[in-house]
Amino acid sequence: MGLQLWILALLTGQIPGEGLHDPNRRLPNVLLVIMDDIANEYIDCYDEGPEVYQPPTPNIDWLASRGTKFTNCYANPVCSPTRAMLLTGRHSFRTGIGSFIFLGDNRSSARNLKLSEITLPELLRDLGYFSAMIGKWHLGREHWPFAPNLHGFDVIAGSQGNIQDYSSWNRSVAVPWTAVENTETTYSTSKVVDDSLAVIAASPGPWFVVASTHAVHNPFHFAPADLHDFPLEGDKFVKYQSMIQAMDTEFGRLLAAVDLNDTVVILVGDNGSPARVSFPIDQGKKSMYEGGINVPMIMAGRGIPEGVTTDALVNTTDVYATILDLVNLVSKAEDSRSLIPVLQNPDQPFRDYVYSEWFDDQKDDVDRRAVRGERYKLIRDYLTGEDKFFDLQVAEPGTDGEPLDVDTLSRAERDAYKFLDEAIALPEREGD
Repeated sequence: MGLQLWILALLTGQIPGEGLHDPNRRLPNVLLVIMDDIANEYIDCYDEGPEVYQPPTPNIDWLASRGTKFTNCYANPVCSPTRAMLLTGRHSFRTGIGSFIFLGDNRSSARNLKLSEITLPELLRDLGYFSAMIGKWHLGREHWPFAPNLHGFDVIAGSQGNIQDYSSWNRSVAVPWTAVENTETTYSTSKVVDDSLAVIAASPGPWFVVASTHAVHNPFHFAPADLHDFPLEGDKFVKYQSMIQAMDTEFGRLLAAVDLNDTVVILVGDNGSPARVSFPIDQGKKSMYEGGINVPMIMAGRGIPEGVTTDALVNTTDVYATILDLVNLVSKAEDSRSLIPVLQNPDQPFRDYVYSEWFDDQKDDVDRRAVRGERYKLIRDYLTGEDKFFDLQVAEPGTDGEPLDVDTLSRAERDAYKFLDEAIALPEREGD
C-alpha cells in the first residue's frame, strides 16, 4: 500500500496508527496552525484590551514563552485572502482572492486559488516533505476535494469552507485521486487535532502540516464542557470565549506530541475577531481597523529564540519565505520576506510599512486598503473616497484611536501621510 493510501486508511479509521518516524532526518518538521477569527485581545499573553476579553489560553501562552511573539503581524480582514497569502507569499491583488469565498454562491465559482500559484507544499515536496492540509481549506470549490492535492498537499482531511455545526459537519479525506466523505460528529476543533496527530505519527520523513481550525468562527456556541471552564450559560462573549479556551486546550494536546527540538511551530490568525465581540465593538473582522487586521503570530521550536517579543512590522505573507528559508530554499514570491533577520535581532527595523486590503471584484461592493508605518496608519475606502489617518502611538494598544484631521496636520504628520499615501497605491490587480 502506498504511503498516501495508507494515511487515507488511517484517517478514515480503517487501520490503527503506527509511528514511522525516521530518527535520522535533518530537515525540520513544520507545523502551521491557522486560527480562525481571533485578534490579539483574546490571547492572554498579548495583554491587549480589557481583562474580560482574555479567556485562559495557557498552551498558547506556553508556546509564546518557548518562542518569539509578534505583536505587529498584519493580515487581511477576512479569511480566504489571508490563507492564500500564507500559502503563496503573495498579496491578494496578485492572487485575485480579495474576499471570503461563498461556497454556495455562483458568483464565487471563478474565485479559486489558481493552479499557477507556487505553494509551500509544492516547493517542500522537492525536499522530501510529506504535506497535509487538515481542517478548513476555504480557497475555492473547484476540484474539491482534490484542490489541496493539486496545490501540493499529499493528503487533506477537513472541509471545503466554514461549517454550520461544530458537531455535525461534512468532512472529506482525500489523496490523489481517492476520497472518502462523511458527516463528522466529533467536535471540529478536536477532530482537526486528531487528524493532525495521526498524520504526524504516520509521516516517515520531514512533514509539513497545516492545522487549520474552524474555531473560533461562528456559529457561537458553548464548546464541550470538558474543554473549558466557563458556565454553560451566558451571552455571545461567554460562548466565544468557551470556544477559544477549548481551542487552546486541544492545542495543548497537539503541542504535547510535537518535539520542538526538530519542529518549527507557527501559530497565526487569519483575521481579527468578529465585529460583534471585537475590541472596540464593530472594529474587528471585515474592517481595516487594528482589530480586523492585526493578528496574533507566534513562532517556536528548532532554532527559534525563546521568550522573545518583537514589535517589528510583519505580514502574513512573510510566513512563506520564512518557512522556505528554514529549509534552505529561497523564496521568489514578490511580497514575502524571511523573518529570520527579525528572529536574530527582534529590535531591528524590518519593513517600512505593512499593507492590507479587502476587495470583491465579483460584487464590487467593497474596496478598502490600509497601510501602517511604524507610528501612523492610513485607511482608504476606494468606493467612497474616504481616508482615515491615525497616530497609533497615542492610541490604546490594539486600537486605532481617533482619526486625525488631515487639514490640520503637523509637518511630521504631513510627511507621514504623504509616505503612506504613496505606499497605498500598489500596482493594478492581476486581471485588471
